[in-house]
Amino acid sequence: GYEVGAFYIDWEDAQVSFTNAIGLTETGNTEDAITVIGLEAAISGEVVDNLFINGTLALLDSELEGDEPALSATEGEEIPGSPDSTASFSADYLFPTNGTVQYSVGGTVKYTGSYTSSFENSAAGFFDNDAYTHLDLRAGADIGDVSVNVYATNVTNEDDYQTVFPQAPGFAYGVPLRPRTIGINARIDF
Repeated sequence: GYEVGAFYIDWEDAQVSFTNAIGLTETGNTEDAITVIGLEAAISGEVVDNLFINGTLALLDSELEGDEPALSATEGEEIPGSPDSTASFSADYLFPTNGTVQYSVGGTVKYTGSYTSSFENSAAGFFDNDAYTHLDLRAGADIGDVSVNVYATNVTNEDDYQTVFPQAPGFAYGVPLRPRTIGINARIDF
């Protein structure tokens, strides 16, 4: 199946978070509108026997419609924390079986486009975050009521940040992507 959606938002007096000159996060209302234009698409299904896919794509353009002196922001700036694009694609293959064991393998690629963490003239400094991509892999076996799965997340060990919080000019803290993680989990149904 597939889905496609488009949207347009003209938001008056929107609440926007920003970092002030001493590094504290404040919330303020915009005097002018924020305009957001977006497109979202998703696809999923069994493309050939036992191969299942899921894909998503989102494109976003958000900007201020006027200068916002209280936020240290100018007309046309994008809204902090809003990536211009995101996408994901996953595929899972279930091996044919004629017994009680079901084996599977799969993977997911996720992409997050560039975005800003603050307005350009923010007293706390301007931070522009690069786009990043990461890969997750998995394999599993279902044996009756027992399920065992092996997984590896962030296989390429990307060291980007999910979110960055400006604190002062040239200084910020952030939430990094989880480093490469390999694990196993098991489940028993009663």
